[in-house]
Amino acid sequence: VSNDGQNFIPLELINDNEMKNMTIPFQDKKYNLNDFTKYFKNKNIMKKMFISYSKYDTDYKNEFVKHLITLKDENLVDPFNCDEIDLGKNSHEVIQKKLEECDFMIALVSVDYLNTDYIRNFEIDIAENLGKKIIPIIIKPCDWEKSKLGKYHASLRAKNISLDNDLFLKDIIKETTSVERAAWWTKIIKEFRDKLVN
Repeated sequence: VSNDGQNFIPLELINDNEMKNMTIPFQDKKYNLNDFTKYFKNKNIMKKMFISYSKYDTDYKNEFVKHLITLKDENLVDPFNCDEIDLGKNSHEVIQKKLEECDFMIALVSVDYLNTDYIRNFEIDIAENLGKKIIPIIIKPCDWEKSKLGKYHASLRAKNISLDNDLFLKDIIKETTSVERAAWWTKIIKEFRDKLVN
């Protein structure tokens, strides 16, 4: 089989590696398994994930991507975020292509996210028009329920991962520590494994 009409790789080699490796060496070349998902025997694996976030929340995006490692190692998700766009590429075209290819869009929601016109007027609209599943993760306090995302069921039932939610219910604001936030990310990863990728 081929993904470009010029370079061919045995289907058996793809099927033998679909649960094991992200890259396949064959005839002095390395092939990215993500380019061959349509040939997988098990169609339930390797969901393409588009991560939408504000540049002001890059630290949260980086934390999230680190926590995806187990899902990536299990070949369950193939995440994309705009930091992966190569220099010189048309960012708008790459983002549109990745939105078209993704199985779901993760929205890392904060007030900065809601104030980013490109996200509100392009990324969310394109994902909706394409019928993509949109999963908000609330990373910072904001009035997200009244935004375009308010109609979507958020991860962890919309718990805010940067606040102590028990205290918040008592009108006490306490920011979570990095360890507490890591615990929230871990719960999100387990929720994804149970509800999105299996």
